[in-house]
Amino acid sequence: MASSVLCDKKLREILQKYDPNLRITSYRVKLLHSLYLSEIHRIEANFEKDGEQFQTFFIVKTVPLNNSQGMKTVAEANLFYREALMYKVLLPRLKQEFGFNAFPRMLDASSNGVDDYIALLDLTLDGFRMVDRLKGLDWDHSLMTIQALAKLHASTYCLYGGDGKSILADFPCFVEKFSRLETSTRNTMFEMEKMLKDNGLEHLVSRVLKSMGHEGFAKVVSLFETIPTEFPSVINHGDLWTCNMFFKYGENDKENPLEVKFLDYQMPLISSRCFDLSYFIFISADIKVLNERMMELLRSYFEAFNALCGQFGAKLPLEFNGIELSWEYFLKEWNIYRDIGLLCALRLVPLMYWEPKTTNDSAIQLFVSDDKEANGQKEVRETIWSSRIMKEKLLNLIENHIPN
Repeated sequence: MASSVLCDKKLREILQKYDPNLRITSYRVKLLHSLYLSEIHRIEANFEKDGEQFQTFFIVKTVPLNNSQGMKTVAEANLFYREALMYKVLLPRLKQEFGFNAFPRMLDASSNGVDDYIALLDLTLDGFRMVDRLKGLDWDHSLMTIQALAKLHASTYCLYGGDGKSILADFPCFVEKFSRLETSTRNTMFEMEKMLKDNGLEHLVSRVLKSMGHEGFAKVVSLFETIPTEFPSVINHGDLWTCNMFFKYGENDKENPLEVKFLDYQMPLISSRCFDLSYFIFISADIKVLNERMMELLRSYFEAFNALCGQFGAKLPLEFNGIELSWEYFLKEWNIYRDIGLLCALRLVPLMYWEPKTTNDSAIQLFVSDDKEANGQKEVRETIWSSRIMKEKLLNLIENHIPN
C-alpha cells in the first residue's frame, strides 16, 4: 500500500513550496528505508527557470502503512503531529530568536491522522552524512552534539524560564507514557538475564534487575511522566541517538565534524535537560568516551548551557525557584535523571547495535512485539542476542554504569 502523499498532484504541490517561481519538469521517487515508525522516500526533482535546468533532492517521511504495529504506535503517541508542531511552530521560533539551526529545512508537513508526512530538504546536498551506528560517536562528534543540544535546551529554557507548566500550556502533546512499555521492557530484561547466564556472567544479573526490575522501572516511569518541579524543564529532542543526527565535514577531512543537524523531532518531551543528555550519552557515545570522558562531556554541556543562556539575555548565575543552578546542583539533577537514559539504553542497545548495518524493519517489529509466540520471533531474538558488538556495548553499560 502506498501513501496518497506520493500521488502526482500532492507531490507537485509539496515540491512547489521549495520555490514557487520554479517550474517542475520531472521527478522520481525512491523508497530509501521502510522503518518501524515511518517510511523514508527520496525525491529527485528537476526544475526549470528562464531556460535553465537544475536538480535537487528532498526527503519525504510518511506513516508506515504496511506495518500495523508501527501505525498503532504512531497513532497512540501522535508522532507526526508532534513533529509537525516542532517544524512548523517551535523550531522556526528558536532559529529566529536564538539562532538554533540544528535541523533541516522543512517544505511542508501534515498530520491529519491518515496520510501524515514530513517533507524536508535532503541534508546530503550540503555534505551532511550519518555516522556508522555500530561504532558509536567519538569525542569530537560527542562534543559537537552536546554543544548543539545545549543550544536547543538553553533556547527553550530562556523562552519559558524553565517552567514546565508554561511549556505544557503551549504544547500539551509534548508528553509521553513510558508505562506502556512495561511488557516489552520486562521481556528484554528476561532475555538479558539469560544472555548473561549463558555467558557465565551470573554476577551481573542483580545489576540488570536493579535497573530494569519493578522498582527501577517504576522510578523511571515517575521521572518520565512527571514534569520536574525541583529542576528546570526544557523541551527535549526525545530520541537523540546516532541515527537521528547528520554531520558535515570539510572537503578533505572526513573525520572531524564541522556541524551537526538533528533529525526525527517526533518525540519532543517536557522534562529535565538530563533526559536528552543521559539518553544520548549512554546510547550513542562510544565506549572510550563513555568510560573515560563522560564527566568532561557533562561539564562541557553545563558550561555551554550557562554561556548560551547568558548570551540570550538570562541573568547569570542562573537561578530556578530561588536556587542557583550551580555545577553541584546540575550533578544532583544528573544523578537523578541518568536512570532514564540508562534504562532506555538497556532497552534499545540490543536493537541499535546488532550487527546488520541495515536495520531490518520486520526484525524490529518482532523484537518489540509483546507476542512471544509470533512467527519468526525466536530466530530474530537469537540473532540479536548473539551479536558481538551489541554484547560489548551492553556489558559495558551493565558492568561500568549500573551502580552495585
